[in-house]
Amino acid sequence: MKIITYNHNKSTGVGGIQTLIRNLQDIAGSINTGAVEIYHDLYGSEYFQARPNVEYHKISRWKITPWKIGSAIKRLRTYHRLLKMQPGEEDWLIVFQPTSLFFIPRSVARSTRIILVQSNKLEFLYSSSVARLAMLLKGRHIDIHTVYTEMDKSKLRRLFPSFNDRIAVIPRGCKLATGKATASCSKRLVTIARLEERQKNFKAMVDIFHLLPAGYTLDIYGDGDPNEIGALIKLVADHPSIRFRGPVKEVDAVLRQHAVFIMTSHYEGFGQTLIEARSQGLPIVAFDTFDALPWIVQNGRNGFTVSPGDLAGFAERIQSLTTDADLYERFSQSALLLARETEASIINRQWQNLLLNCEQSMIGSPTAPEPHRHSAAS
Repeated sequence: MKIITYNHNKSTGVGGIQTLIRNLQDIAGSINTGAVEIYHDLYGSEYFQARPNVEYHKISRWKITPWKIGSAIKRLRTYHRLLKMQPGEEDWLIVFQPTSLFFIPRSVARSTRIILVQSNKLEFLYSSSVARLAMLLKGRHIDIHTVYTEMDKSKLRRLFPSFNDRIAVIPRGCKLATGKATASCSKRLVTIARLEERQKNFKAMVDIFHLLPAGYTLDIYGDGDPNEIGALIKLVADHPSIRFRGPVKEVDAVLRQHAVFIMTSHYEGFGQTLIEARSQGLPIVAFDTFDALPWIVQNGRNGFTVSPGDLAGFAERIQSLTTDADLYERFSQSALLLARETEASIINRQWQNLLLNCEQSMIGSPTAPEPHRHSAAS
């Protein structure tokens, strides 16, 4: 058996999907099976070492051609790479975009077990007609569609009723060990994110910071496209209490130096950095813009969820946390307790059960379906 992943960006860079792929590769090593990674590019810089048990295949577009033509050639080369590999019926091919189904050869789709992983908010993931067409034409080849929460599962069933018995609920796992002590109350705020203003909404974060009284600091960690980095540096240049710190490797140590984690994203798939903050006992304040958020941040228990665009309400929640030591301590304790749900050992075990046994009963579904195999007529 081999575990083959196909994602645009290499797993040695930053990002929630990259973290998941590295976890899957570690699982492959633990069960003595092969791992293959097909990718096109590296987002930002390379911060993680390549796994020795992984066979990496980079497929680039031809840079001398126009972008659209080069992109089409890149997809065609992906098709031929999979055709050449010819994965067998014991192998798993894991993809993260519904449109990737178009680049899987028919012979591979018929014989190989395929998992489509939720990589973003479902409304965003299936917002394009191309993504919906991929599911209409190629969805029958998917054995399992994983989602993050039971709410996502219900939404997917409404979108695609034929997937009723092929949905597995597996949240993201946290790469950090759960802290043993609560965090310390202070006015030090932090966020860690892939730098992309269109999604992360740093402008709103800066505007919220302006509403806070003197004494607060905000540290922003992350990496991304050079243009995005430059735009963020320019955005915070006139704010001495807001500092862009660049990428971070020792995430747990950085989080423990701060008191509150904030997120102002327009949308997220899951919010990987939120479970990392939770694991270190940090209360969270975030805009309520994606379905997994209420599962990660229980409003009034380990943080606050705020209506999108309510900058004043966001600032008020930060102040209420950082000026009431007893409230802060309760929230921090709750964060550590809830963090156990996404500890890596638990989530990895759920993935192992899926990959080895297809036992959805072990991963949040009420019944264990028969594995969905493809007939020669598919």
